[in-house]
Amino acid sequence: MPSEITFHSELGTNIINSIVKSHVPSWSEGLRPFQLTCIPKILDCEDLFAIEKTGGGKSALFGIPILVHHEISGNPTLYPKFSVRIRERAVGIVITPTKGLANDIVKQLRIQLGTKGFAYTHENITAQQKISVNIVKEIISCHYSVICVDPEHSQEREWTIDLLDSDPFCQAAIATKALSLGVHAKSVTDSVSVGGSDTQDESEQSGGRAGRDESVIARRIILATATELSKANKTAKCIAAGKVSVSAIARLKPSELLSSKSKKTRPLDPAKVVYYVETFCCVACEISQLDCIQAERHAPCDLCCSRYHIPDNPRQFPPYTDETVLPLLLLPPATAKRKSRKNLKADDMRKKEMVAVKEALSSRHKTIAKKSKKATSLSSDELSEISDIEPLSLPPAVPSKRARNTKKATRTAAISEPESLQSSDSDSLSRPTKRPALKSAENEPQAP
Repeated sequence: MPSEITFHSELGTNIINSIVKSHVPSWSEGLRPFQLTCIPKILDCEDLFAIEKTGGGKSALFGIPILVHHEISGNPTLYPKFSVRIRERAVGIVITPTKGLANDIVKQLRIQLGTKGFAYTHENITAQQKISVNIVKEIISCHYSVICVDPEHSQEREWTIDLLDSDPFCQAAIATKALSLGVHAKSVTDSVSVGGSDTQDESEQSGGRAGRDESVIARRIILATATELSKANKTAKCIAAGKVSVSAIARLKPSELLSSKSKKTRPLDPAKVVYYVETFCCVACEISQLDCIQAERHAPCDLCCSRYHIPDNPRQFPPYTDETVLPLLLLPPATAKRKSRKNLKADDMRKKEMVAVKEALSSRHKTIAKKSKKATSLSSDELSEISDIEPLSLPPAVPSKRARNTKKATRTAAISEPESLQSSDSDSLSRPTKRPALKSAENEPQAP
């Protein structure tokens, strides 16, 4: 046996696998090939950049190295000497994009590996302060093996994940794509995406939230719009005709795909185009050349069901025992859009202004009618007195401007011409005097 060995050697890899099998009963077969490639490099203090599909076991990369350090440091005589330092109290710091993912990693490491961790979030820190725990001293003293830190810019609430796993009445969760960032909820059986993602990788990431429990059958459902399907078909035809090359689209960076101002002008992801225009099998176009029936998959895709004339099998997805259904969503009746203030013309009056104008005009008409009635309506006694008056020889006099424009001037002019009054009846008397009076009342200027 050599004096010093590395973890990525054959002996070091076997030691890692044996420690995992003995300390993690649920992993009786040991680590996966992806994990056996990455974890030895982490233990040998090498930089690592790993990309793996959803459910590939990336979370184990945070906890298994700590578990190996604790086991070897606790039993140094049972293991050979390694080329790197074995720490008695190893601590891993994990940077996560969301608080929900931080809490979920801590929870999974505690359940699967028995590793004690702490998600450094505002809620958890407040909870520790309420029970008089100095979390800073706890972290400095290496009380926790894994510290998960997040930027605290996510709005996803952590109790949503707990409800999905523990509350039997929680049957659906409506969330953004923040829920697809590594959150593990075993109770999720169906993943329904409303609209396609910008890239096919994001679609795979969102669909990977369902089926975390391998003992149940899960489905991924994508509700794509007719516009997306039409655009994918046009892109596929252009690629087939040689008008657009797949390599040209593939060379576009994700930031360039997402920075387009309009979705109509944004080029589609080539993998997304292939998935949308697939007519043989949705699963086969991604991972194999066999369709769902040939590969004996438990739940065939919609294309295979249509081609083999397979209806929905109720034995695979039994109905809920609770037959109660949610009430229908009643949308309010559509109302006519109001004319915005920007679209109002300069001479358009608003509703309040129209009411005020109508009231002012009505009051004005009433005032004019009262004045004209008072100026022209004479009783029968007054008419008889006027008919008995003898003509007066008055010197010619020019009435003043004020007298001409008053109601009194109108009556004085009528008295100075008794012949016209004597030759007309009462109706003809009131008729010629009524119109000039109304006209003079309308044109009457205000007295100074």
